[in-house]
Amino acid sequence: MSSTLPENIEAELRREFARGAADFRGGASMPIGSLVLSKDTRIGRFVVYCYSSKHFRQNITQAEAEERIAIAKEEVVQLFALFPELEAEVRSLQPVFHFCYDYGKGAVSVATEEDGQFVYYPHA
Repeated sequence: MSSTLPENIEAELRREFARGAADFRGGASMPIGSLVLSKDTRIGRFVVYCYSSKHFRQNITQAEAEERIAIAKEEVVQLFALFPELEAEVRSLQPVFHFCYDYGKGAVSVATEEDGQFVYYPHA
């Protein structure tokens, strides 16, 4: 599957993974590509954060959130193909996807998808 990625993007993902893999195994979040990956082993979750490209919260729509989470799922599949050790690390954890708005000093979850249930928070 890595052949579907441009060579420069695959190389960048490999560099990012090499930088963050050990810390991720230890419990830290790992930015990779356009995602941030995290583990919450207390509740058995593999958390994937993806972000809006909008500059203002009021411009974010539910359709954008649904589309971005769908893309994040595809990106995770590609990451698992590139890094089988990542897939092995989170295999026993339930995935949950958060679509976030980054307001500069932090981020807020605008939508989540877990267990096939999509929830949009219009006033987050």
